[in-house]
Amino acid sequence: MRLVLTGRHVDITPGLRRLVDRKLARLERILGNALVSAQVKLALDKTGHCFCADPFINYQTVRELGLLKPGDKYLMTSAGLGQTFSAAVFQH
Repeated sequence: MRLVLTGRHVDITPGLRRLVDRKLARLERILGNALVSAQVKLALDKTGHCFCADPFINYQTVRELGLLKPGDKYLMTSAGLGQTFSAAVFQH
């Protein structure tokens, strides 16, 4: 799988790179050959933690910055306490 990892106001350290690689490896096991490439952008946002609204605020920020083109797929994830998580993929 081809990975493009960029940071906005964030230094991509070897530790961050390993973390992203581990998380994507899990996703790759689930999706198999359907996952050909991934583009991961790590950013320090202008807003703080807003609980369950974080993924939506991040999506709005990505849209405002012009990082999504029509037809791009966007993976929205959220993890909570007690081993809970959710994910949604939608097309911009």
